[in-house]
Amino acid sequence: MARKPNLYPTCVCRRCELEKEDNDHVWKCPSAAETTTEIWKEAMGKINEWGVQATNSYNAARKREYKRAVDRGRQVPRPVPIHWWPPSDADHVRGFSSIAGARAVHSGSPAPDRDEKPMWNVSDLLRGITPLSMLTEWSAVFRTPMSIAKTVLHKFVGYLEAQASELIWKPRCSETIAWEQSQGISAKDKTSKYTGPREWGVQATNSYNAARKREYKRAVDSGRQVPRPVPIHWWPPSDADHVRGFSSIGGARAVHSGSPAPDRDEKPMWNVPDLLRGITPLSMLTEWSAVFRTPMSIAKTVLHKFVGYLEAQASELIWKPRCSATIAWEQTQGISAKNKTSKYTGPRGDWSQGYGYITHDGFCPCGASLATHDEGRCPRATKDPRAVDERLLESLLGRRRLSMMERMGRIPFIRI
Repeated sequence: MARKPNLYPTCVCRRCELEKEDNDHVWKCPSAAETTTEIWKEAMGKINEWGVQATNSYNAARKREYKRAVDRGRQVPRPVPIHWWPPSDADHVRGFSSIAGARAVHSGSPAPDRDEKPMWNVSDLLRGITPLSMLTEWSAVFRTPMSIAKTVLHKFVGYLEAQASELIWKPRCSETIAWEQSQGISAKDKTSKYTGPREWGVQATNSYNAARKREYKRAVDSGRQVPRPVPIHWWPPSDADHVRGFSSIGGARAVHSGSPAPDRDEKPMWNVPDLLRGITPLSMLTEWSAVFRTPMSIAKTVLHKFVGYLEAQASELIWKPRCSATIAWEQTQGISAKNKTSKYTGPRGDWSQGYGYITHDGFCPCGASLATHDEGRCPRATKDPRAVDERLLESLLGRRRLSMMERMGRIPFIRI
């Protein structure tokens, strides 16, 4: 649902209508609690049957190995049969105590977990995951060889997975589809690609979780004991989140609302034109990470995509049309490409003012017509329009050193 915000206004569970639905909530949903307890008790009732079958197979396999050894003339001890002892309820409780929520499901009422921070929970078993820690516990508690415990545990988890699929997952899908049909959401709508901004957050979060899983697997394969990574979820930001996220950018509130709005900071360091030119401010990255409650690496990826999209669209819809209009005007004035690249040898203005060109009558040094000015004041800048050019001039005269950002040649700092 979070991947299609244009179709689903919220991620709320359609069965309980209480909480947001994610991979864990599907199995922990209050509407599925009774079903989970019933499935669990049915699986527990079959453990003795599976244990007897596994023990008989184990004893038969050892007899066959003994017979093959004797037939080859080898002296080997005769195998002693293993017996399956039906586990008590206390044995069962000890056997699954490493699983979060298992005690509560087994008793049918709230019960504290044995471990403070369990690595696995009941929803993992319902999805078909068999924890190695549970196998070790079962082998010790049931006093049986590891191979027998492994067979019984796989049957137990397999039964939980199959029943959960039939009695929890499929009914959930049916109810969700019925709700979608009532909202006019078709199968085609669900498979069509969503290209809105929230897709970037989902993609970045999925990539982040996948990378952490790979790191965890490499660590386990190397024999290191590391905690299992907890998946990060991307929560679609609200409009208020968006406003807080870009409030450090001058003019962003006005652009977002489509009407004049005051900036949060009196003298913002960056403004919307900087984003349109492809500059990604570090201050905005810090704001996004805090406001969206996501790791810095995810916020960085989303912010780069956001600014990259602004830059690409501004180039296509603002810069290129501006160039086409300017070239068309130049052609009407008889200005050729050769004229524009030839060296200028005419008079220049006073360099002490930070400019060096002649201002035509009726125009401001900022390049705009004086008719657009309000009472003679330039409306295009919140600061002195000559400030940037004066810094560059002082740098050329050896009086000032420019910052790293100012030295980047791709950024047009001289506003002429």
